[in-house]
Amino acid sequence: MIRVLVTGATGFIGLHCIKQLLERGYFVRGTIRSKIREPEVTQAIEKYNLDIKNLELVETDLLSDDGWLEAMQGCDYVLHVASPNYNPEKEDIVKIAVDGTKRVLWAASQSNVKKIVMTSSLAAVTGCSDSEKKFDETDWANINDKRIDQYTKSKIAAELTAWNFIDELSEKNRMNLSVIIPSAVSGPTLTDDIGTSNQFILKLINGTTKGIVNLNIGWTDVRDVARAHIEALEMDCMNGERVILCERTLWVKEIVDLLRKKGFQNLPRFSWPNFIIKFLLTNKGSFVDSRMVGKKRLISNTKAKNLFKWKQMNALDSINETAKQLKDRI
Repeated sequence: MIRVLVTGATGFIGLHCIKQLLERGYFVRGTIRSKIREPEVTQAIEKYNLDIKNLELVETDLLSDDGWLEAMQGCDYVLHVASPNYNPEKEDIVKIAVDGTKRVLWAASQSNVKKIVMTSSLAAVTGCSDSEKKFDETDWANINDKRIDQYTKSKIAAELTAWNFIDELSEKNRMNLSVIIPSAVSGPTLTDDIGTSNQFILKLINGTTKGIVNLNIGWTDVRDVARAHIEALEMDCMNGERVILCERTLWVKEIVDLLRKKGFQNLPRFSWPNFIIKFLLTNKGSFVDSRMVGKKRLISNTKAKNLFKWKQMNALDSINETAKQLKDRI
């Protein structure tokens, strides 16, 4: 039986990866920061009548060397999905992301792993660029751009670290790397970890968001993100490739209008003037460049369409399904 290590087993994307891997007949070893969270994963999987005898959970941390070699033992592939938790007032997320990536790749290189599929972010492609071009996989955000936030820097730095690490491997330790680059990720949650982008949807429907910001955001469904990770490890043509997942871009107002039609009541009722949002973004600092307010972001999904023989889920349907599930949290 083929064995796959999934880092970040309790995470929104990581847990969907585990579910789909088990459905496809893989043996899965998932990493968790604490054994206390093991029931959280196993109970979520058992709800889908999947046999957890093919699931093993091990305790590791991206901040520590301990346990990574043991976690890799016997594994053919690795899905590196985990993102580090950090305290922005005390810790450097860029350093954490880079060091964690190095730990995972080094352990894999010492363990006869054939391929790593890593989760990046569209932020590593677009950054704060206000270019009117259509962004694709050949684009990289400028890590030295002073406008970008630490999260974006961490995503750029971690991915660059991974590619450089692979390039410098000896022939003896050679393994392949593929990178999946999701845009904002919506879709059903399998546990209480709803994901960053779903937090955005929750704040729209629970009344927290008081006004509509005139921003255009790329979206993809979490089930497609997990599927892309798994097929990337199965497809030789994905070796050395990075692939963007963005079913479409949506204005925030389009999302609000959809949810209002679906019966949600606590949605924002007015749109913030562009000049106010630009002023706030300029003064507070954000991964969203103030110059993107009111501007449509152009993202190519041509590569994903050519590589994967399935159609990504409609982003509006995914967001609506997410909102229905999150309604219980209001």
